[in-house]
Amino acid sequence: MVEKEYAKLPDTIKKSNASFDEKMKAVDNKMHIIPPELDSQKSKIYSVFSKGIHEYEEDECYELYPAMRTIIILMLENYLSDKESKQQLKEIEKTLKSK
Repeated sequence: MVEKEYAKLPDTIKKSNASFDEKMKAVDNKMHIIPPELDSQKSKIYSVFSKGIHEYEEDECYELYPAMRTIIILMLENYLSDKESKQQLKEIEKTLKSK
């Protein structure tokens, strides 16, 4: 999801060598994929995702897994909800235009 949405951003925002956490920040700034209840933890979330991929030992990853799994699920729910809302708005516009 992050890579897909990052690719859609204007070239003026994208960096050719952006790290995953930079991409995630850019996508979140545009789409607010991280739930608002976690706003105070955003920088930590970006960091943990990036470090989990590149730096953490296996036991640290196991410890973080439940929280990161929940965050990923919440992000996907926000993302899908936003997409669904946009689709519903398009359908409403289409219906109203035909009347």
